[in-house]
Amino acid sequence: MGAREQRLKKDHDLMEKMLSIHIQHKEFGYPRMQIALREEGLVNNKKVYRLMKLMEIQSVIRKKWRLARRDPKCILTRLTGSLKTERKTKFW
Repeated sequence: MGAREQRLKKDHDLMEKMLSIHIQHKEFGYPRMQIALREEGLVNNKKVYRLMKLMEIQSVIRKKWRLARRDPKCILTRLTGSLKTERKTKFW
């Protein structure tokens, strides 16, 4: 068995480990994937990136929450205070 076949076999084994980690943790990108693989053995981050790209594995991005800066009721009272309306429920 030549060096190329050995490297391909190691890459295939590594891809199986990466796929099992990806199934458990879909939010892991390549940096966190490399940390998870480092616990099992030394892996280069460039190899992890290349294999993830080859396997078309991407992390699922978590939804980021924005905090409301002001209470909507406060904004509504500021708007209604300066507007002249015919009825209470009509603001335009």
